[in-house]
Amino acid sequence: MKNLKKCRVVFFTALFSLLLVSMSYAAGSTNSLSADTLEYNTQTGIIKAQGHVIIRRGDGQVTGNIAFYNSKTDTGYVKGNVQAQQKTMHLTANEVQLQSKEQLIAIGNVHATDQDKVLNGKELQYNTVTEYVVLPQGGTISTKDGQITAMHLEAYLKIKKVIATGHVHIIGTTQNLDAYSDKAVYTGLDGKLVLQGKAEAMQNNNLLRGDLLTLYLGKQ
Repeated sequence: MKNLKKCRVVFFTALFSLLLVSMSYAAGSTNSLSADTLEYNTQTGIIKAQGHVIIRRGDGQVTGNIAFYNSKTDTGYVKGNVQAQQKTMHLTANEVQLQSKEQLIAIGNVHATDQDKVLNGKELQYNTVTEYVVLPQGGTISTKDGQITAMHLEAYLKIKKVIATGHVHIIGTTQNLDAYSDKAVYTGLDGKLVLQGKAEAMQNNNLLRGDLLTLYLGKQ
């Protein structure tokens, strides 16, 4: 019986080593997966993991309660108390889907931070290379200077650009600004805010209304 247990330990240790190598080759970079329990199909490349799951891909990491991962396609998902770290982006969600080497989707009670920015919504799509973020079901992007809320949000984190669409509401705390519109485009490099469609902006008891408003709020 002791020999049988020892054989099982050796077998699963060897299998897990094979798994790590397989994942590394599939992704073209150093990847790993660890958990309390693992089930690996060598033919399909499907890994089922449960308990204290940790997936590392390149310089990023995702943790959670359970995971399904395809080592051949480098795709999968993690569920339950999920946390993800990629470059300067840290997020929590109910589920994270790993779509590709560069793309992940966070679903359910998403809360993300990236340097001075805070993003909240039902769903967040993030490209780790371009640092392009989409909140397709709406949400809020906040900084120390204010926040933007809309039904659909896009953020280009590298160039500090935000595109908001649908019931846009902007609060500028440092500028004492309160604005509404159908669409808004903000570029932080030049501090330019363009409001389109039923635009309205209030600042220091001064009210502006129009179909197109352009405001210069100062560079960030």
